[in-house]
Amino acid sequence: MDGIIILLIASFFTGLAAKLVDLMEDNGLKLFKLDKFVFAVIYGLLIGYVISNYNVVAPLWIGAVFALILAKKIDNLAHFIGLISSLIFVALWGLGKINILLLAIFLVAAFLDEILSDFAEGKPLLKNKLLKFKITVSKNIKRILKLRPLLEIIALIASIIIWDFSLFLAILFFDIGYLAAIKSIK
Repeated sequence: MDGIIILLIASFFTGLAAKLVDLMEDNGLKLFKLDKFVFAVIYGLLIGYVISNYNVVAPLWIGAVFALILAKKIDNLAHFIGLISSLIFVALWGLGKINILLLAIFLVAAFLDEILSDFAEGKPLLKNKLLKFKITVSKNIKRILKLRPLLEIIALIASIIIWDFSLFLAILFFDIGYLAAIKSIK
């Protein structure tokens, strides 16, 4: 039971720190000197911790990280430092047995979430100006796509299939932390 509580706390603070870095990079939020680097290291180490210690959840985290790389979302020094921090943690503490099928499924789901979110926000896909589409989509659909729901839905389905809800709870708590960062700034 302690393991799941630690996983949920780590997931929450990963989401919180990752969004704070986004807000610092994209919106100019400033809390203290070198703040974005401190929070990047925090979320990187937490990602590494989860990947090294929770074999069931590791494919979800790894898939999401690879999707961010493929979608060109690791686009500044702070996020690069977060990525390097997670890799260093995993290199030092190891990587358990990874379910490759789940990894592939989560990678595709997270990548589609990133693409559809950019589409909903009117941004060029993969930061390529040639991949900017002018398609009319209702405001409600745009709101849903901006939430990036596919990864959560797939994590819930996978949790039901393997009967281990740590997958879904980890992404849920990450999202709660992510949204908490947004709400705390407003």
